[in-house]
Amino acid sequence: MYNPPGSSDAKKEWVEIHNFSDSFLDVAGWTVWTGAPGYADLLISHPQFGDGSMIIPAGGYAVITAKNTDVYTELVTNGDFEATNISLWLRHSSWTRTTGGAHGGSRKLESTATGATWVYQNITVPSGFNSCLFLFWEKTTAPVAQTQITATIRNLSNQILATGYSGQMSSNWTCHTMNITAYAGRTIRIYFAANKTTSQGSLLLDDVSVASSYVNINAVRLGVGDNKIGNGLINTGDTVAITDGNTIVDSVTYDDTWGGDGDGTSLERIDPQGPSNDQSNWTSEPQNGTPGSAN
Repeated sequence: MYNPPGSSDAKKEWVEIHNFSDSFLDVAGWTVWTGAPGYADLLISHPQFGDGSMIIPAGGYAVITAKNTDVYTELVTNGDFEATNISLWLRHSSWTRTTGGAHGGSRKLESTATGATWVYQNITVPSGFNSCLFLFWEKTTAPVAQTQITATIRNLSNQILATGYSGQMSSNWTCHTMNITAYAGRTIRIYFAANKTTSQGSLLLDDVSVASSYVNINAVRLGVGDNKIGNGLINTGDTVAITDGNTIVDSVTYDDTWGGDGDGTSLERIDPQGPSNDQSNWTSEPQNGTPGSAN
């Protein structure tokens, strides 16, 4: 998606890579660049919408965006707990916003209480998107065996609709994800119930996100460390390359005469094993493209 409609191009641009092999592909240490290698960006799991994975399954896809992207619509307010006001998070009195040791940024939500605690927020999931993904990061400094956290989707009467994760908490920051696309067009409650049966340590929660997107739910979410891919994708034509750290794995030099020029469509490769720079092997796809799924 080199020339998305509207302003702030860099926040709406994306690059998709497809692993058409029959083995998984670990892209840790890989880079993406535009224009020239001097603009290379190291690929990372997206800090907000990724689940920590850098592995593209056999036959799978990964969608690369800038760190600060509008490709995903964030539905949770203050899920990173960086903002001072956390009033939309209704919570047991033991949960407080603290500094230091966060998963991302400098703030996290923490409870030192012994016994059961809870925290939740109501959100509305819009219709018309390909996917909606719920994810959160948890950690404990207490003995793991004496902790429990359960993340559920509930209705506004607090009835459980689905369980995203239930189990002991982790000694290191760990991400859990859940597909909640089925709740499009509904207002739901994301609810965390936690328990610590010891006075030792804390329960920690951070980077809670519910993101709707045109990206297929099964795609790996990757990012780059800054706010644009390479030097940005030039609207009239550019070179985009993927490297494994040393060697160019694939590259394409496109031109705006190929299509996808500001009309909301993307350029998509017809045959993944066909030539990279042959215009006839590229097509302009329907509105918003088909990121994270077959063309």
